[in-house]
Amino acid sequence: MYRLTQRKGRCVQISYDGGRTWETTGCHTKEEARAKLKLGKINTLEDYTKEFFLRTDEDSIRYRMISRGKTVYDFNMTKNQYRLDNCIIPVFGKRVLSDIKANEIEGWLFRLKSPKGEKYTNQTKNAILYVFRMVFDNAMIDGLVDTNEARKVKALKVVHAKRPTPTQEEINILMPMDDEMFKKTFKNLYVRTYFAIFRDTGFRPSEILALRRSDIREDGTVYTEYMFDSKTKTIEHRIKTTGKGKDYKIGRLSEQSMRFVSQTEGEYIFFDNKDKFDIMTLNRRFKTVCKKYLGHKRYTQYSLRHAFMTNLISKYPKELIMELMGHTQWESCYDDRTPEMIIDNLRKALSQNQA
Repeated sequence: MYRLTQRKGRCVQISYDGGRTWETTGCHTKEEARAKLKLGKINTLEDYTKEFFLRTDEDSIRYRMISRGKTVYDFNMTKNQYRLDNCIIPVFGKRVLSDIKANEIEGWLFRLKSPKGEKYTNQTKNAILYVFRMVFDNAMIDGLVDTNEARKVKALKVVHAKRPTPTQEEINILMPMDDEMFKKTFKNLYVRTYFAIFRDTGFRPSEILALRRSDIREDGTVYTEYMFDSKTKTIEHRIKTTGKGKDYKIGRLSEQSMRFVSQTEGEYIFFDNKDKFDIMTLNRRFKTVCKKYLGHKRYTQYSLRHAFMTNLISKYPKELIMELMGHTQWESCYDDRTPEMIIDNLRKALSQNQA
């Protein structure tokens, strides 16, 4: 391992001990210094990142992440390795890490396209930039670079398309409060219970599927710290994979949902019946019901989460809404109120003030 540096107006210097001591090479460029000293290629990005996200040795990023208590998923690590091998390495692979600068990364990011020449969304570009940052973070730990040039590059702005959100009237059609009518739209007890809880709490699908009977109090309040991992098909003692949200979820069930829950069996309401459940299957079931009763398939089951928050906005303070949604900051993207709903909220607020 070695490091090269060059101060303005001076020859290139080299360090073999992580930067503690330096000696001059007598060369005016880093390329000349590497050629003169016959340095190996260990510091090229391509050599340094071989199997970068797949290795498991004590110097690997996977080992370091696990040692810090972070959850590591093979699926995500494989995706990151793909982004590294197919997007970053073809452009920067032959370059020495310390020679790669932020302005080069930024220009490359703006022009970045897929290996097939297709345009990437800003969200995908940001995911690739995140991989670049992880490589530099690790290289700093290994003493190969002084700064993380990739972190000097700002992530691109992502404008999320507004998700179609069902109105309260449509939700009442799909999930009526009359038990017998509800049975017509969702005949299976467990599927019916799942969507009733979704409607009442706005929980994520993975959080609903991990619910235990002991998570639900007699008054209908819910507190859970678990989620269902659809990749490993196991229950995990955590809520979000990003670590940015709350590590628990709270909510409250309607009397109808409580009646449905009481008819189910098993400590894990859904996991004990896991052969019947899959998040994608449940989403298809929801779309089928939407087509039958609403005449279209524009909504997904996750639309219920948006509808849940939209219905809360005019009723509760932001702090409580964030608590119920499991967020640490305000997420305005869930405000899908129509102009008519906003005007109606204004009328109600004015009427209360005048009274």
